[in-house]
Amino acid sequence: MDAARKLERELDRHLAHRFNVFHYMGEDHPSELLLSRIIADLLNPAERHGQGTSLLEILVDALPAESGTPKPRPDLSNPVRVQLERVIPKKRRIDITVDITTGAGPWCLAIENKPFAGDQRHQVLDYLEYLKGAYQERFLLIYLSPRGEGPTGYALPTEELPRWRGRFVVMPYWGDPGSAAREGEYAQEDDSGLEDEGGTGANEIAGDAVDDAPEDEQAIPDDVFADFRTSFSLAEWLATCRTQCHADRLRWFLRDAEAFCRQQFGGRSMATDSDSQAIRDYLFSNPSQLETAQTVWDVWPKLKVELCEGFLEHLRAEVHRRVQEELPDMAPGLRVECRYRGEKTWSNFLWLYRAGWPPWEKAVKGHPPLDGCTGVVLQSRGPGPNR
Repeated sequence: MDAARKLERELDRHLAHRFNVFHYMGEDHPSELLLSRIIADLLNPAERHGQGTSLLEILVDALPAESGTPKPRPDLSNPVRVQLERVIPKKRRIDITVDITTGAGPWCLAIENKPFAGDQRHQVLDYLEYLKGAYQERFLLIYLSPRGEGPTGYALPTEELPRWRGRFVVMPYWGDPGSAAREGEYAQEDDSGLEDEGGTGANEIAGDAVDDAPEDEQAIPDDVFADFRTSFSLAEWLATCRTQCHADRLRWFLRDAEAFCRQQFGGRSMATDSDSQAIRDYLFSNPSQLETAQTVWDVWPKLKVELCEGFLEHLRAEVHRRVQEELPDMAPGLRVECRYRGEKTWSNFLWLYRAGWPPWEKAVKGHPPLDGCTGVVLQSRGPGPNR
């Protein structure tokens, strides 16, 4: 590992091979809205990338032939309209829509971008119903998720799926389509009727915490989406765009975007590429250690939960201790509690509240100890302990 990290430093000095502009686009990761804007700009022939319709054509050509609609051929002589955060009925916003003029009428490519946030009740179904009414059969909705996870039954009821064959596909940001879905990594948002605006989460802005969907409306079995998944990822589209791009500056940006997809959604730990390669080389050179490695892999999920629960409890105890020491007049009756629930979005909390504090205007869903009272809450915005 030391040798691998020394190599990393040397490569960084001469090649800056880990430098990536996406690291500067957010404290933790770029916002959902920023990622949507990047995708929308690349698909827009009129944008400043200067590649005309070629990047859009690459994506359209890669869409499944069984979509049931003639693939439109974007042409600069025909208008192509790209919209970000398109407002539709029911207080909904479709992240990206691309309207392409065809002889049969406008054809719409719509993208619901879900890199971090969970689903809202009937969210995907509402999008599909709107597109059906506006474009008849001339549309395709892409559900873009980290590893090819499909929407939950909360957003698209299972019985509705057959209706949308050929009008709905699931695309991963990176890697083996559906691999994370097979691991059961699903997240939910509440049924507040608010959409995610600006990537910060309208629920967060409005003060709404996020609770789980009803138990019978959570994860849809992964194999249900097997026929709906694309055989390519967003990263593969970016890579193809890079090979067909004529501008060096854009090629560098596309390379960084592809690397971001791999690093953010590729299921890697915090280890660098050289670290990972060093571990692989070591294990292949020392096959007697493979059984130990497998045991570590088996133990890690439970160990991670115990570590995170312990750390959160440590925070709770430390906050409680400091309140007692630094705010002795407020300490009587002040409650500090915590809850760890693993990988789901908005599921891990640290509460500080007092039963006698005045009530807020409504009870906050997902915060049962508060029961509508004023409180101070620390919670992980994204799924799992990484957030």
